[in-house]
Amino acid sequence: MSIPIGENKGDTDGSLQTGDGEFIQHVQVMQGTSLNFKGFPVYSKMDVGFNNRSKGFSDELIIGGETGVQLFKNKLLLLARIRWIHPLYNGSLDATNSNGSVFANNVACIESFLRVLSKSLVVYPVSIIFLINFDSLY
Repeated sequence: MSIPIGENKGDTDGSLQTGDGEFIQHVQVMQGTSLNFKGFPVYSKMDVGFNNRSKGFSDELIIGGETGVQLFKNKLLLLARIRWIHPLYNGSLDATNSNGSVFANNVACIESFLRVLSKSLVVYPVSIIFLINFDSLY
């Protein structure tokens, strides 16, 4: 759930806004499993979600998956995630005219990332994140 506590008015170009004033309810179902694959602990999960958005923004269908494997006696964890966000085009805001918003509406995208987590000799974990977003308007 997202509660509209941000400032939806910004500078003259609207670039300093911290929120858009909408109230979001996100419902998600997840299913996952873990197993031992050739001696390595592996897990995977899938999820399906629905973003119910307000204030003229389009609702969204979200489908994703994640998998991970532990290596080197659980000292290294490799994660891969992909997520597809598809708008339902039922919002009234249009960013191409004066009725629009600096926040995205009716934008479909595929997000994917790889993450490497390791336990070094020190107690603190190290995290390296590669994030690639593919945005496309339908």
